Amino acid sequence: MVRHSLTPRAAAVLSLATLCLEVTLGCDKPRASATPNTEAEPARVAPVFIEAEAEPKPEPVATAGPLSPAIASIYRCWFRSPYGYMFEVRGDPLELPHGDFGTLMGGINGILVYGAVNDCAGEVVDQRPRSFSDLGPLEALAGVPTALDYDTEGSRYSTLNPAFLAWARVAMIPQAHEAIEGVPVALAYQKVFSRFFRLMVESAVYIHENLDARGEATRYLQAVYADGDALEWLHLNYSGVLTEYGGSWDGTTWTPAMSVGFWLRREDDGTRTACWYALLDVVRRFDRPWVVELAERYPKGWAALTVEPDPLGTLDPAQLLATP
Repeated sequence: MVRHSLTPRAAAVLSLATLCLEVTLGCDKPRASATPNTEAEPARVAPVFIEAEAEPKPEPVATAGPLSPAIASIYRCWFRSPYGYMFEVRGDPLELPHGDFGTLMGGINGILVYGAVNDCAGEVVDQRPRSFSDLGPLEALAGVPTALDYDTEGSRYSTLNPAFLAWARVAMIPQAHEAIEGVPVALAYQKVFSRFFRLMVESAVYIHENLDARGEATRYLQAVYADGDALEWLHLNYSGVLTEYGGSWDGTTWTPAMSVGFWLRREDDGTRTACWYALLDVVRRFDRPWVVELAERYPKGWAALTVEPDPLGTLDPAQLLATP
């Protein structure tokens, strides 16, 4: 079995593991103002690219189909050299020619940046990231910004762009039966990505089952604006939530408390529904029995999250639960 060791690339990334992207994909700390940051940008590691034939940027369509060759090349690229410390390699990992990959313990930044989705997208559109947090390659691929500015209580922060989510759902989510270079996508989901997607979905229904979501969002944001340390506040308040998912607060692992923080931000900025259906779109393809069981365990939370229709109009939660 091949184990991941701390290469120079991994060492460089480790020093960046506690940084937040300016985009609110994984960051829980609002920006107090739009004042430019004058601190030096952390040194980037060399991007990981693979050889791929040039192909026009995929255009969003009304319904998803098989992955385009360009998007499939991004997934191949992702597994070439992701940050090894994001994975818990034990038991029965996903075995690939260049390494074994266990459960992904990283979060959104881990998938986009430490796993090099953004760098790999840059190969497709011939645009390298200008800095560690520059998601320009993904934006060029999608044709829309990844984030929008959002104002709340006098503070300003970036929030996920629903149009980008819509594009990603159509262009980047594989079908359950697909394989990339002979590796079934469903197998990669089961062995590598299921923890992340299950945690994201279950934390959403947990909040709406057990908490006053709007009240918690207000309490969270008020505390962050007062003290400025969102991650510490989240772990002080939610460290006992969904402990079956494991994970320590080490700057690399995506914890249940971080997942709760993600949803509290979405509750505030109005993107909860778009994010919920995007994540549900993934788990219903690869983890449907678990989704049905989840809805049974959290009836109140499930009902609260599915009362609004799918923005794309392609996913009917009631039909999802009724279909054998």
